[in-house]
Amino acid sequence: MPSRHSLMHIYSALSLLLIGALLMGCSSEGNTQEQQKAPSADFDPDIDIALTAAPGDIQLRPGQKTEVYNYEANLLKGPQSALTSLDSYLGPIISVEQGQKVRVRFTNQLPRQSIIHWHGLHIPPEMDGHPAYAIEKGQTYTYEFTVTDRPGTYWFHPHPDKIT
Repeated sequence: MPSRHSLMHIYSALSLLLIGALLMGCSSEGNTQEQQKAPSADFDPDIDIALTAAPGDIQLRPGQKTEVYNYEANLLKGPQSALTSLDSYLGPIISVEQGQKVRVRFTNQLPRQSIIHWHGLHIPPEMDGHPAYAIEKGQTYTYEFTVTDRPGTYWFHPHPDKIT
């Protein structure tokens, strides 16, 4: 088992919760590419995760529940330690090691376009969640990259145009 210092943790941002709660009724604007990035046949990931952004309801305070947007994840391939799902409104923690190949199959079930920005990771531009790659509800965008960064704490968050 790798030491704690050899792992990187990628945390979902609390901003997803806050953005969802604050923007539930706002409309999205901007140009969305109609293409969906499909998994590459020649990319053999060490870790493969299905990550879905979807609306939900949570109990933040006594009384009425708060509508939020949240990430839910399932580990499709890789060690169990690669994915920790928190039993709260916070999204999952993805733990990877330098040199690992990572595939994340992001499905957008939000009522507006979305895309994920991997904050702090050094990855190819088309994998880094630029708003130009935002996808509509029901679409999937597949991220594939090799972790080159040193161990640390990184985070991910939605990055659609004009509503981040």
